[in-house]
Amino acid sequence: MPAWKRAAGYNCPGEYVQGNDPDLIFEAASRAVQHARDGKGPAILEIETERLHGHFIGDSAGYRSKDEVAGQKDPIPLYRQRLLDEKVLSSAAMESLEAKVKKEVDKAIQFGRDSEYPAPNEALERVFA
Repeated sequence: MPAWKRAAGYNCPGEYVQGNDPDLIFEAASRAVQHARDGKGPAILEIETERLHGHFIGDSAGYRSKDEVAGQKDPIPLYRQRLLDEKVLSSAAMESLEAKVKKEVDKAIQFGRDSEYPAPNEALERVFA
């Protein structure tokens, strides 16, 4: 049984969202957040997307058929093109935004590389699963 259908058993709304469309995710999350802010309790969202690569670097994903992989499309360039086609952003604005995001990501990566490894006993802190 899909996770979103189990919501009824918890007396809360549940919704399935195709996870390759950021607008659909935003709309569904907005409904769930508003539900909670209205004091009506939690909601369950099941957001399904495709994994474009293996589970880790070097995973050839040989366990997936060619047919399964053939129809996949990376949602990021698709959404980028949609924003340009709908004139939400100009090419110049998109390039500026992408440069800003790349700079932030590069900074975060460098922070991680420069940081010390955590103590082994911290590995289980704040783990609730």
